[in-house]
Amino acid sequence: MVDHQDVLETLLSWLSPDKDQAGQLYERLRRKLVELFARRGVPTLFWHELADETLDRIGRKLAEGETIHNPEPMAYAFGVSQFVLSEFWRRQRRRVGAETQLDDLSPRDLIEIAAKDGLREEGQEKELRLECMDAALKTLQPEDESLMRACHHDDLRQQTANRRQAAERLNWEENSLRVHLHRIRLTLQRKVRACIERRQRNL
Repeated sequence: MVDHQDVLETLLSWLSPDKDQAGQLYERLRRKLVELFARRGVPTLFWHELADETLDRIGRKLAEGETIHNPEPMAYAFGVSQFVLSEFWRRQRRRVGAETQLDDLSPRDLIEIAAKDGLREEGQEKELRLECMDAALKTLQPEDESLMRACHHDDLRQQTANRRQAAERLNWEENSLRVHLHRIRLTLQRKVRACIERRQRNL
């Protein structure tokens, strides 16, 4: 199994041999992916998760030795994001009803159905997601939980500034902090998704 740290470090090396430039390109690429998923009608709750999933897939392909011939990272990431997005909408179809009955629905239709359907209404889903995130955060080491809370911000530029301040406070290189946060974020995403699925099965 490929280590999370190897995945991100391989991805950063692919973006640029210069660590600082690679970190800046990573943040820019992640921001562009978030904007892409927003334009595709994905509910706000999932923008960052799908962006991270896209980057993780690219990093895993690279870490496993796959050669990427497209020299433009954003163009390649855009292609991978289409597979991630397609899988996301398939999961949404399963959540709102039998997939065979909803195959012809557009993403907009799926969002409208979800908004009208009990727990799947965005406000309730947000509440469930936040509860699961709080539970997942409590499973972290105290220093990691504090770091995640300090570095996260809905505004991506402010988030970058928060990370820079955290790196200075800890006397870490920004790249080392970025790798560490990426590993924690992937762990949290798996735990949150498992929590949501478990809670929905028990309804």
